Amino acid sequence: MSSSLTTQLIFSWLLSQGSARGLRPRAVTAIRAIRACRTEELGGFLLTCPDGCTRIEAHNRCDTRFCGLCGPGLACKWRSRMDDLRLLVPVHHLVFTLPKSLAEVYGYHRAALTTALFRAAARSVLSCLKSKKYLGALPGIIAVLNTWGELLAVHPHVHLIVTAGGLSHGTWRTAKDSRLVPRPLLDAAFSRLLSAELRKASDVELAALADKLEAAQQKLHVWIGPRIEDARPILHYLADGFFSGPIANDRLISFDGKKITFSYHDWKDCASDGTPRLKDTTIEVLSFLKLWAIHLPDKAQQCIRQYGLYAHCASKKLARARVILQQDGDAAAPKPARALGAPMPATRLVAPRCPCCLQPIRQTPYAPRPPPGLPFIALHSRPVSLREALGKRRFIAA
Repeated sequence: MSSSLTTQLIFSWLLSQGSARGLRPRAVTAIRAIRACRTEELGGFLLTCPDGCTRIEAHNRCDTRFCGLCGPGLACKWRSRMDDLRLLVPVHHLVFTLPKSLAEVYGYHRAALTTALFRAAARSVLSCLKSKKYLGALPGIIAVLNTWGELLAVHPHVHLIVTAGGLSHGTWRTAKDSRLVPRPLLDAAFSRLLSAELRKASDVELAALADKLEAAQQKLHVWIGPRIEDARPILHYLADGFFSGPIANDRLISFDGKKITFSYHDWKDCASDGTPRLKDTTIEVLSFLKLWAIHLPDKAQQCIRQYGLYAHCASKKLARARVILQQDGDAAAPKPARALGAPMPATRLVAPRCPCCLQPIRQTPYAPRPPPGLPFIALHSRPVSLREALGKRRFIAA
């Protein structure tokens, strides 16, 4: 695999050739932002010392989820937020997938199908676990949407991390079944609720597809993983896939201006131990661009949601569950209130110093600089931190 080939280089070549024409404006903006990430086009700041010993130019980042440079940092921040939110209890990993007939029209009804998939998946789990036969309590659910497969085909599915227990009348209950709920029961509930959600979308085509699903008596299959004690491996897996986009940079092999070769895991051809074999495939560059752009979510589309105990409206129930499980710790302890009119506590800013002359390093921002011959386009950017700009360079804190 080519370690120097990135989506940023591919998009730079495509924009120079005008190959991004015909894509929706949201996709064109994302491609331009990824092309300009950590370059002079997004602006930045200059770190210098008075004696001229240190001179570091740091460029702003685009913070696009599909960017190969910003994705790892965004994934790390999301995992940290989920670690602060989740309960330290055993969990199950569930996957709900849209049928092929709905996946074919996903690009035309992106918002409606995304909402229907999220709601049907979460409500089917909550309705099944509401029964005392299986749990009889309210679990915590973290839902993450993915819309692509290994070959970049449209494959909308939502991953659910469900706690293997829940809160019920001030007590914590653990699920009796090792598989959380029977799969046929969950399949039937998901099929019924998905058809109901499609009819709520007020779309004639989606309502007709819901009627066809019911007429064919097609039951959608849900994958239910075994119970695991720690949710961190699942969070790492979802974060790496969600924030790397449809294709990560380490999967790119070659690009000759007309075709792109990348690797993928073939789940239909597995080894004796069950692991999929790694294979290569080559597609036209325009086909690659269209497949990549169709997975880009809309601006207001939420691709990560929380339900049950993790919902925003259930913060008091979640706090109660932490007390019952003795996981409140110092974070749940109430902070002392500041008296009205009292001054804010003073905070000491740590400014880096030059390791040579020990003078404070100055931070001078500069405006975005478009490439020569191209017009200026205002793109969203966020400045990198001082520690990120300095990287592994040694500095002395003031």
